Amino acid sequence: MFPDGTHTASDAAAAIGSAILGFSVKTADARWVRDVTGFAIGGVAPVGHLSPARLQIDEDLMALDPIWAAAGSPRHNFRTSAREIAQVTGGNIADVKKS
Repeated sequence: MFPDGTHTASDAAAAIGSAILGFSVKTADARWVRDVTGFAIGGVAPVGHLSPARLQIDEDLMALDPIWAAAGSPRHNFRTSAREIAQVTGGNIADVKKS
């Protein structure tokens, strides 16, 4: 669970970074996203990143089937389920949404 006052993905990232990584986390800019994942913003696929990633998957996605995930470009996506994404990526299922 995240600390009180966690309302956005940026808040959650800051909390996760401090608690798990030992340093603060901030919103990534487009250049960093491309350099680290190999994908442009809007097209970051759940797998195939250039660098290992710690994925956080909002628990509410587990109730949705299907979901559509980015497939490597802002113009491509694929049909899947949140369970499949969690299984393939090893992503952590957590309450990360804005209330």
